[in-house]
Amino acid sequence: MFIVYIFVMTYIWIVDTFIYFGLAFYSKNLAGNIYLNFVLMSLVEAPAYIFSPIFMNKYGRKVLISGTHIIAGLSFLGIVLSFEEWHIHFWLLGKFAISCSFMSIYMFASEIFPTDGRNKCIGFCETLSRFGGMLSPYLSHLTAVHTLAPAITLSLIAVSGGLLTLILPETLNTKLPSTIAETASRRQLIDRSDSNSN
Repeated sequence: MFIVYIFVMTYIWIVDTFIYFGLAFYSKNLAGNIYLNFVLMSLVEAPAYIFSPIFMNKYGRKVLISGTHIIAGLSFLGIVLSFEEWHIHFWLLGKFAISCSFMSIYMFASEIFPTDGRNKCIGFCETLSRFGGMLSPYLSHLTAVHTLAPAITLSLIAVSGGLLTLILPETLNTKLPSTIAETASRRQLIDRSDSNSN
């Protein structure tokens, strides 16, 4: 189970990095003033940094990260189904959602991975996430395939990241694992405590 957690967390990290930076690079392709679009893409991150900690502590890390991925995916799908003048609004909603997730995965990863390997695991996720960053400038090149290909691609990977997050255990108000064995058995321990409370 521990290997699954590493795989899922690494995938989420790559997805978040690709979408986060891909949206910034792609902002110049949106309708309207390219400078205004870029500024709006930057400003929409501010409320994400304010509300993410609040939502994390109230609803949990897994709910926030999975939910924001799905919101981002639906936002990008909205671009496919809407008129061009509405595209910037959906891009901004998607950027807000992925910024919430991008900020939260650091805490989520540090609470999932055990103390004896936390730095190595987070470093592994962080290193592989650079592949998402390296691919993000090429998002706009997908328009050569179809004008809506970037939005469809972003929608698919965002939703897949949100669904895969559901595999991970919730870490809100739980004891941090010290060993790999504790991490692997965490879901069982949480399930038992939930059943005892009921």
